[in-house]
Amino acid sequence: MSLRSCCAITLVFAGMAALSGVACRAAELYVDNAWGRDGYSGRSPRPTGRLDGPVRTIQRAIDLAQRGDRIIVADTGVPYFESLSLTGDRHSGFEGAELTILGNGATVSGARLVPPAAWGYRGENLWSFTPFRKGHYLLLLDGRPVPEVAVPSDAPAPPDLPEGHWCAWRGTIHYRSGELEDPRERGFAFGYEGVGLSLYDVRHVVVRDLTFEHFRQDGVHAHDLCRDVSLIDVTSRENGRAGVAVGGTATVRVLGCRFAGNRLHDVLIREQGQAAIEESELEKPPTVID
Repeated sequence: MSLRSCCAITLVFAGMAALSGVACRAAELYVDNAWGRDGYSGRSPRPTGRLDGPVRTIQRAIDLAQRGDRIIVADTGVPYFESLSLTGDRHSGFEGAELTILGNGATVSGARLVPPAAWGYRGENLWSFTPFRKGHYLLLLDGRPVPEVAVPSDAPAPPDLPEGHWCAWRGTIHYRSGELEDPRERGFAFGYEGVGLSLYDVRHVVVRDLTFEHFRQDGVHAHDLCRDVSLIDVTSRENGRAGVAVGGTATVRVLGCRFAGNRLHDVLIREQGQAAIEESELEKPPTVID
């Protein structure tokens, strides 16, 4: 046998060993915002000891995950109030062994309650507050969007709002209350977190059966350098800009997804981004911006 043949065989066995090691390392991580603690290992769906049990936040599971792992999220009926980020090789998978987030119908929310002290009274039932983060806005009451009045960017003053409506003007949210209504005593919330799931430079990723709602900007945003990313049975609703935004050189498959109530776009495609939309429900046609 020649030296070249021996080297080839050695390389084949080395590659097989590497693939075997990948399979051995793949793990399941559990998330539960009722029973979990971020100090737990995430290796079991229920607490079984001082350190073993589910983590409390999805992002903590992402931080613990290795390539090709599977994150299993419990739907406790209470939203996960957080923003998720997947970046680079560690948060990627392999062909046939994808990094997977299985939502089981759980919801990830970007909303936060408006502190009562943040409201200021302007007279004639007009109230206002200024969010810390600007750029896109969203006002909610009892978990649903409040009717909005669009304002041109060059408007010299906020419009005369109808009762129960709001607008964003010069970085401030204005709301016209009812005669006996005090917004400080009601459950108003606003889009606080910018993006529900941010994806950058990841490959072989699957996100399944998860809802993203009430984010200031996008439910899901694939920035750049993403490929073989699949959103399957995902709902993205009532976000401040788009349900899903795909930009740069990102490529995303959107299969069996639902989009509703997003402020500007259901699917926003920019630059060289690509979105393959299959068997999905959209209220607005995809927006393509070169």
